[in-house]
Amino acid sequence: MNYFFGFYPIIEQEIRFFYNLNHLIFVILMMLVLLALYFGVNSTTKKGIRRTLFALGLIMFALEAGRLIWLTAENAYLGLPSGLAFWVSTFPFSYCGIMSITAAVVLIVTAFMKNIQTVGMQIFYNILFGLGMLGGLITFSAPGIFDYRFPLLHFRNFQTVAVHLLLIFVPLYLIKIGKLQIQLRNAWMAAAGFFGTASILMTVSQISGENRGWALYIEEMVIYAGVYIPFPWHLFVLFLAMFSVTLLFYALFGRKADTKPIPVNMPIIVVGLIIATAGILLIPFVFNQSPVESAWGLLCLIPLVIIIATIIMSCIIKRRDGKLK
Repeated sequence: MNYFFGFYPIIEQEIRFFYNLNHLIFVILMMLVLLALYFGVNSTTKKGIRRTLFALGLIMFALEAGRLIWLTAENAYLGLPSGLAFWVSTFPFSYCGIMSITAAVVLIVTAFMKNIQTVGMQIFYNILFGLGMLGGLITFSAPGIFDYRFPLLHFRNFQTVAVHLLLIFVPLYLIKIGKLQIQLRNAWMAAAGFFGTASILMTVSQISGENRGWALYIEEMVIYAGVYIPFPWHLFVLFLAMFSVTLLFYALFGRKADTKPIPVNMPIIVVGLIIATAGILLIPFVFNQSPVESAWGLLCLIPLVIIIATIIMSCIIKRRDGKLK
């Protein structure tokens, strides 16, 4: 039990997984596990699929809850303070963290819904595909995910690997069972997911002063590449990089549309995304300092509100136009 859940390092020498043979073996192993999941999780009945979705949701929720419990217990065991900084660093305030919580909720809700072809569910599915799966792939490609104090099979590392593996598997499984049909015309949903998540992470970072989800700067670019992009413009560069890969996903997994388009007014969606982007880039300039480290950081939630309002408004207008015809 101490080997799996212990709080003190129990390996004499750190085992690195940074673009070396260990990393290559690890990636191959993850590919094999992913293939085993894809072909092994093979429910065909509606009841079986619902049970599978519910189980996946519970597993992802349990993994995140287990992580919070372990970190809280470790903090208490070591006698460290548990102030705002601890909770901000402990809660899953990252793109992958938010996607894992989103996936858990969406999967559990989907298991009980009769009609999943709603605008809301399809948006969440596309966000998981465009942002969640990308986060999982990036994490395995850039192996800075492990806590090198502990062995690979320690709970800290096992939880990290399991969550990111499921972030890749869940969208693929949704495609496999026909719940998610990838079409290029729905790529805007992934963009909306990125900006909405960035809005949340920017808010947390501004209030706490900690760089959560690259909201204040991109550590990897500064440390390893020596490239510095001024705040907050680095977020736009990050979006372009991530969304370019997401569009590649849509091109690879896309199929000919055999369902009706999601009933939204696209011009309004485009305008809303542009305004939300401007908000993410410009709102920080109203602060005297960044991070502001006060409740003024809540202003960074405005882009998320704009995105939600835009989607609702576009659906209402689309339905009204349909009735008029």
